[in-house]
Amino acid sequence: MPNLTIEFADLIIKVSQNKITDEVAECVTYKVLDYIGCAAAGTSINSQKMKILVDNSGQGNVPVIGSVIKLNNLSAALMNGINAHKTELDDGHRIAMLHPGVPVISALLSYAYTNKINGYDFVRGIVAGYETTVRLGEAIQPGHKLKGFHATGSCGTIGAAVSIAIAAHYSQEQLLSTLSAASTSACGLLEMIDDDSEIKPYNAGRAALDGLASALIGKANFIGPKDPLGGKRGFFAGYCENINTENLLSNETLWNKSKLKIFSCYQKPFAACRHCHAPIEAILQLRNKHKIKASEVKKITIKTYKLAILGHESAEINSISAAKMSIPFSVAIAFVTGRANLDEFSERYLFHSEVKDLMKKVFIVESPELTIASPDKRGAIVEVLTEKDIFSITVDYPLGEPENPLTSTLLIQKFKELCEFSGIEKKIISSVILHTANLKNDFELFLESLSSLRRVYETNY
Repeated sequence: MPNLTIEFADLIIKVSQNKITDEVAECVTYKVLDYIGCAAAGTSINSQKMKILVDNSGQGNVPVIGSVIKLNNLSAALMNGINAHKTELDDGHRIAMLHPGVPVISALLSYAYTNKINGYDFVRGIVAGYETTVRLGEAIQPGHKLKGFHATGSCGTIGAAVSIAIAAHYSQEQLLSTLSAASTSACGLLEMIDDDSEIKPYNAGRAALDGLASALIGKANFIGPKDPLGGKRGFFAGYCENINTENLLSNETLWNKSKLKIFSCYQKPFAACRHCHAPIEAILQLRNKHKIKASEVKKITIKTYKLAILGHESAEINSISAAKMSIPFSVAIAFVTGRANLDEFSERYLFHSEVKDLMKKVFIVESPELTIASPDKRGAIVEVLTEKDIFSITVDYPLGEPENPLTSTLLIQKFKELCEFSGIEKKIISSVILHTANLKNDFELFLESLSSLRRVYETNY
């Protein structure tokens, strides 16, 4: 019988042996820069609630990004993962339905601060981590999500572990041990996005923590089962009804580097769940083009795909975390303010009367056509009814998708805004941008610059 774990491990090893081209290195650096900005902003937002974790963590040399705190590698992986996902601005993949960057980069960075690796191998590890995470997601979605699992937590754990194994040049036996430990650690429930829950970012942080721990188990070469992914009681059996083995084992990236999964990930311009982005973008376009005022709106109809509605249709919003998951809130705040950034998803607007009134006028319905088109397209058709007119627009690929990418200029601008939101000085921000761009060639200087990314007068978390 075929052994999916060995086949998959061999494929990832082959992918990781591809030469890192300038194009691949540039893609990785912008993914890392985007992650750092998200983590710094999340640290600023979470500063009070995370203090108890700091007080109960062992000190070390791994920075909690955006602060003066340094912890041991496991604790830092957890905290950086939670903080980076808190903003809802981290990257993702629409078909795999997950966020690969936070678990992969959080885990590998923690490992890099406590184990000697170079910049080239760091880039290799990032590429392998994204490849693993996205392929696993593509193999089990949408069934994984429909069963109630959060693929960022499950697939992200395995991807984070593999990123370290590849960067550290594990043997095949060590990689298989790593996959065993990561497979049994993989978890994450979508119930964590419901109601006013703030626990969703823990899924990402826990994936980074357990990914790192699994990689250490693998390094010690604990013997695992023969097929932890494909066995009768393995990862796939527990987490989905059907496996798309073609998506899991396709070898197209071996001969076409532009098909690497890291290139197919989106990056976010808005601080909300990705399912909210097509409606937000449509609303902003209609509002700005036709000069519509919120007071003129009688009804807003959002037609979108089924999976976007599930868990994202609520207009009963009592927390910032719930607001980020809500299409009605996201659309209303974008219409009222003309923006949908971190400042808009804050206490200032949570109970804003104009936003609340407009949310009552938002109606979400399934479009069978868009459901059929998803996940290849995750779009929305938005209609705004006023006293005089009906305005309508369709968004197939919201800004940030590979088909409609954020430019390098916009990504750098986003990074600067996230760091400025966190109270970090401009000269420090510029230094991190410079050293991140050169991380492949001067990795030690990059790590040093990351430790400096904090508020100048900060004395505690």
